[in-house]
Amino acid sequence: MDVFLTREARADLEALGILRLARGTWGFLLGHERGFRFYVEKAYPVGSSGVPSAVRVDELGRLWEGKVIGVFAFHPAAAFKKDLLGPAFFGKLYLEIETTGGRTQIKPSIVEYDGKFRLSSISMESIPKERGRD
Repeated sequence: MDVFLTREARADLEALGILRLARGTWGFLLGHERGFRFYVEKAYPVGSSGVPSAVRVDELGRLWEGKVIGVFAFHPAAAFKKDLLGPAFFGKLYLEIETTGGRTQIKPSIVEYDGKFRLSSISMESIPKERGRD
């Protein structure tokens, strides 16, 4: 598995980083899966409260017509990552985002199960920035 960020999704995440949101701010990733790749089309920020219940995740999945492919979090606490490790997020994408010195670093992983739930790192691709738009 790997993940591809569209320009819009990357801009969404970088804009949130520029705004210097509170630690633990998180949101949903909207897009689709094709083959062994997640295509992230949009990042929808939610806040800094805890991870939603499986019921809420299902409700949002129906609202967004199955486009919820995962979640992202800025400087997440260990408790947040632990809360992702369950059936509600099985097979979903997780982007951990760190911002330092005006730079945004994104660490992608997927929630897997092999006797216990765990985060497994995956690779990331994105459309390069256009020249002159750094």
